[in-house]
Amino acid sequence: MKRLLVLMTVCAVTLSLAACGSAPSSAPAGEETGEKEQQASVANPWMDTTEDEAFAEVPFLFTAPEGAENVTWRRMENGDYPMIELDFTLGMYDFTARAQYGASEDEDISGMYHEWTDSKDVTLANWGMGNMPATIKSGADDDAVAFLCSWYDIEMGEAYTLATTTQDDSELDMQAVAEALYDETKTPGYNMPDEEDESQTSESETSESDASGTADYSVAVSPDVADAATVEAYAKEAKEAVLNEDVDWIVKNARYPFYLVGQEIPDADALKEALLADDSPIRSEAFKEKVSEVETEDLFANYQGVMLGDGEIWFGESGEGDTEGLFIFTINGV
Repeated sequence: MKRLLVLMTVCAVTLSLAACGSAPSSAPAGEETGEKEQQASVANPWMDTTEDEAFAEVPFLFTAPEGAENVTWRRMENGDYPMIELDFTLGMYDFTARAQYGASEDEDISGMYHEWTDSKDVTLANWGMGNMPATIKSGADDDAVAFLCSWYDIEMGEAYTLATTTQDDSELDMQAVAEALYDETKTPGYNMPDEEDESQTSESETSESDASGTADYSVAVSPDVADAATVEAYAKEAKEAVLNEDVDWIVKNARYPFYLVGQEIPDADALKEALLADDSPIRSEAFKEKVSEVETEDLFANYQGVMLGDGEIWFGESGEGDTEGLFIFTINGV
């Protein structure tokens, strides 16, 4: 009898375990994995991109230093302008560089959250014609040390960072790597003919191209909104408005939010107040002198808009529903 009871118990347990093992899960394994991947994809705001695509979105971009390996470009939607990220390996160190057009001067775009215990100011070669101020910070975190180099191009209204974390910083030179990110070919106006070259253009070529109104601005402005001649005529108006401190024209022709030396201006009243302030760029003689020298023909353009000079002024379409026309949306300082 005892043997019978033991046998019946074993059978019951065996059947129970078999039933548990064969019971269907709440979702097939493949479907569950797909859901997890989808959730991870949604949670990650960074999207892969290419250097050329990134350059089309950022007017003054860096490049991977010579000798860099494992180079990866990413972009993330971040307000009106995307943030660009470049990951690469150089020597024994892994680096992450970021660029954000339209960022404020005091905005930290690095994504590095450390307690910085050391800081020093440096001047980067190449960047800003060799006069770009930058800050290099460092701080220990467990058994590694984090390093962050940050700088801000006030003329372009663009922030940059370079970061790495390492256990051995004996061969690390953050300043040298930051300087190696500079790419002259990505500077506004690069490779444009100078006055001497233009003077050598034949009369027939000049009459054929006539400089004004022949450039292609379709990447920034739809031909249905304005042709090349209209774009360049607007550029002249914007230039004159800045030189004449014509606040009313700027406010009337502004697209909001407006960016004034990296500061986001939400509406017309705030912009008028900022433009009339003593520290307004349009009241700066140094800034107006630079604007007076900018060309208004054959301008640099990308998907963000049309740029005058080295980024002193930006304008483009409204992007506001049925509102059509050209609008100025950025004025940077010197």
